[in-house]
Amino acid sequence: LDFVPNHFSADSEYIDSHPDVFLQADDLSMKNDSHTFYKPEKKNDLIFAHGRDPFFPAWLDTIQVNYFNEEARKFMIEQLLHLSELCDGLRCDMAMLQLNNVFQNTWMGVLSRNNIAKPKEEFWDHAIIKVKEKNPDFTFIATVEVVALLGLKPVLVDVDIDHFTIDIESLKSAITPKTKAIIPVHLFGQ
Repeated sequence: LDFVPNHFSADSEYIDSHPDVFLQADDLSMKNDSHTFYKPEKKNDLIFAHGRDPFFPAWLDTIQVNYFNEEARKFMIEQLLHLSELCDGLRCDMAMLQLNNVFQNTWMGVLSRNNIAKPKEEFWDHAIIKVKEKNPDFTFIATVEVVALLGLKPVLVDVDIDHFTIDIESLKSAITPKTKAIIPVHLFGQ
């Protein structure tokens, strides 16, 4: 299943029932950047941020989850736990956007104006543990996007078709003096 944890639809039903899940802003933010911030029809007394990537303009059809809010983190973990009952694994699209440093750099202005502090723990560290406690065989399918964003060159290797694990011979032949890390991806608890 493809899962986009960064944001919901800009008119999500959760704006009414869980407004604190989303990144709220102030009048100054909206005045300075009416493209990124908006007042939804459902809660037009509040200003929210549209979802975005730090390198691109905001996506106007989205509302940003506030990953520096503990209630938002709990809510998103509940979503992951529910999804783990429905499927064997998730590809978490844009999973790097929830990393504390990326989130802080993307939303620095709003976070500082609203005195929102960076959490000590990474969202994914806690979320993966919670899901694995409930369903040890659940798979989080990694992507190489974060590797590329760090300026590194990802080198992919083949899988052992019988076990769906890394093909050791393919791995051995891909290792060079420039190799900095090997990132194995588990599948179905393997």
